[in-house]
Amino acid sequence: MSKIRSSNSIASIQRKIKEGRGQGHFSEYKPWLTVHDVPSIGIVTRILGWKSGRLHHYLSEHFELAHHCQMEVVRASD
Repeated sequence: MSKIRSSNSIASIQRKIKEGRGQGHFSEYKPWLTVHDVPSIGIVTRILGWKSGRLHHYLSEHFELAHHCQMEVVRASD
């Protein structure tokens, strides 16, 4: 079950910046928003991208995750 954190105060934004969220490249990238940051009763997915080498957080199985899978396959065949 996710934690309810809907605060977008200046303090929370500064904390995220200090943590390095939204920064980095490939396996070093830390997403600004994770599945733990959004209250949800739906399906959330965390999947390791073989190209980037990092954990991807998706809030939508049918849109974001499907797009990720399509891009992994398309990029693998290039």
